[in-house]
Order: sequence, then structure tokens, then C-alpha cells
Amino acid sequence: MKGNRFDRLMGNQYSITVSDETHAILTQAKEKRLKVSQIVDIAVKTLGLDALQRLQKTFRQAEAYLDGETYE
Repeated sequence: MKGNRFDRLMGNQYSITVSDETHAILTQAKEKRLKVSQIVDIAVKTLGLDALQRLQKTFRQAEAYLDGETYE
């Protein structure tokens, strides 16, 4: 069988928009010849939905605070 374990499990494709900061990180990964799709996949699997939701809420609250606003 050709490829490795990760290649066999990577069957779904998504087109996403990311921040400039994330783009810079993913560009560094490409420069190191890492597979960006595998990096994103393992990050999402490792954190899970609950943690990702908490991170998103915390980030939005921090942005709102720094902008002098409130976030519910």
C-alpha cells in the first residue's frame, strides 16, 4: 500500500480562511516541508470541539476587552 497511515485517513477537504498570524505559522510549516493539512488535523483532534469553543470565546472576550467593549 502506498503512502503512510495519515495519507489513508485524510479523505475530507475544507477550504478555510485564516488570520495573518495563522497564515504565518502555516507558511513556516510549509517551509519546513511539513504537511499543513496533517498539522491542522492533529491540532483539531487533539483539542476537540469543547476546547476549541472555549478558546474562541476567550479570544473574542480578550479582543473585545482590548477594544474597550463587552462580549457576552
